[in-house]
Amino acid sequence: MLTEKYGEPSDCVEKFQTYEPKDDGSKMYQVKFDACLYYATYKTDKGNIELSIYHSDVTGCCVRLIYFDKINGDVAKTDALNDL
Repeated sequence: MLTEKYGEPSDCVEKFQTYEPKDDGSKMYQVKFDACLYYATYKTDKGNIELSIYHSDVTGCCVRLIYFDKINGDVAKTDALNDL
């Protein structure tokens, strides 16, 4: 749905550390043991959206959707630069 709404992701990574799995069950096995990096980033005029899959513990995996607000991010960056 994110691709339908925002277009193709600006960055998309699906990288496995130990072997290239052939099915979804094998992919999730690697996620559970922190042997996989998976995320997609969508850039918009109002900020970025990151979708990722990660493990919360050996028995669980989670999908995380993070919104990075451009306006407030720029304000925070300006404040940080002024502190230097």
